[in-house]
Amino acid sequence: MKKFCAFLMLLCVPACLAACGGRSPQPQYYLLGEEQQPVAPLQGDKPTVALRQVSLPSYLNRDALVLRSGGAVQLVVSEYHLWAEPLNRAVPRLLEETMRPLLQEKGLNLLWPDAADAALQTDVAFLRLDGIPGGSAGISARWRILYREGGLLAQGVFTKEADAGNTHESMVRALSRLLADFGRELARAADGAYGRFTAQHRDGTGKTEQVPLVIKRGVR
Repeated sequence: MKKFCAFLMLLCVPACLAACGGRSPQPQYYLLGEEQQPVAPLQGDKPTVALRQVSLPSYLNRDALVLRSGGAVQLVVSEYHLWAEPLNRAVPRLLEETMRPLLQEKGLNLLWPDAADAALQTDVAFLRLDGIPGGSAGISARWRILYREGGLLAQGVFTKEADAGNTHESMVRALSRLLADFGRELARAADGAYGRFTAQHRDGTGKTEQVPLVIKRGVR
């Protein structure tokens, strides 16, 4: 509670100074990302996995960082702390940067944003992507992997938390780490789904079976 109160004071001080001095605080910009080396697509006729859809909760559809103030119902919009890149672009970009090298080690190419011709299609729907100052950052997302004709190969829910620290920068870094963890989990799931896909078509049946919901939880 003390950490949260201190964080709220940090949010209020710029506004108070602006009211007294007649000037608005300088906006700060943040970018999701991990230290990753760009990887070129595999050459030749390689099997493909696509990030087809990545959706975010509507409360994140804004330029400002949105943080939880405690509990599950109250949010704080950080007016002077802004995303440098729209989240609906930044989140799939970070997933793609994490997944691509892992899938290429397995001989699979990752397509994003052009997903029409991929053998496997991956859909992700985020339920949460935020944190509590002085507490934890957290993400929760449902995912599914289908083969191109529409059959379900794998599905699951990924939920994980990490220490958020006491600043906006530390919160963004925590969310970046969590998204990278999720990307690694998706890459493993896609590799396994492709193995099942090829096995089903090797015997000539082409059938897919309903797969159980896989729930991945963790605290960092």
